[in-house]
Amino acid sequence: MAIENQWGGSDSLQKSHQLAADLFSWFSKSKALVPVEDLENLLHECMLLTFNTEIEDGSIEQESGSLSAITLAMEVRICRNSEEIFHDYL
Repeated sequence: MAIENQWGGSDSLQKSHQLAADLFSWFSKSKALVPVEDLENLLHECMLLTFNTEIEDGSIEQESGSLSAITLAMEVRICRNSEEIFHDYL
């Protein structure tokens, strides 16, 4: 809604792409699992500063939980694939 209604200005779409890139970078550079609370804080701050909106409907917490679950699933899959590759190598 914030992008559709250009709450971040005429470049709202570009700002949303930058947020996605920043999140990807944040997750990929993290050495450990990212605490959900940290992700929630980041999203709240970004929505406030970038799109001039405060989200209070619980959607940030819901999306943060979903992103964390996806990241965890990807970590498990990467570990399993690495173990398979290692075992295949031996």
